[in-house]
Amino acid sequence: MSFLTYFKIPTLVRRCSTDFQKLREKYFKLEKCWEAVADLSSMTRDELAIHDAHKNASYNCHFSYQDPNSGEKVFTRYYHFLNGKCCGEACRHCTYNYDEVPENLKRQKKFNGSFWVDVTNPAEIVKKQIEKLKNMIKVKPRKLSSYVQTNPKQ
Repeated sequence: MSFLTYFKIPTLVRRCSTDFQKLREKYFKLEKCWEAVADLSSMTRDELAIHDAHKNASYNCHFSYQDPNSGEKVFTRYYHFLNGKCCGEACRHCTYNYDEVPENLKRQKKFNGSFWVDVTNPAEIVKKQIEKLKNMIKVKPRKLSSYVQTNPKQ
C-alpha cells in the first residue's frame, strides 16, 4: 500500500498513485483559476447550462458529460488536462489554447470565458467591431453654415 494512497473527493473515494494525486491537485488549482475568470453574465442560457454541466462533471473527476442541449458526449477540461497536450480537434474544453488546431478551424471558434464556442457569423462579428470603433471615435458634426460666411465680402 506504500505505492498507492487513497485520494478522497467529496462524494467518491479513489485509489491512485501519488504522482497522479499531485497531477489531480494541480488540475483543481487550475480549475479554480478558470472558474475565477469565467464571465457568466455574458453567457447565454444554453452556455450557462453547459458551464454548469461541465463544472459538475469536473468537480466529480469525470472525463466527460452529456451536453444539456444536444445530448452529445463532451470531454471535460479534466480529461484534456490529463491527456497532456492539444489533440488538434478543436475541443470545447481544450486546456491548451488550441495549440495543435489548424488556423482555419481556430477562426471558427472563440473563447467565451469558460469554453470554446462556434463563431456563428464572422461577418457579423466584424460588423459589430466596426460599429464599436465608430462609437469610440464619434465626433459631433458641425453645421455647414458655421463654415460658410453669411455675408461674404465682394
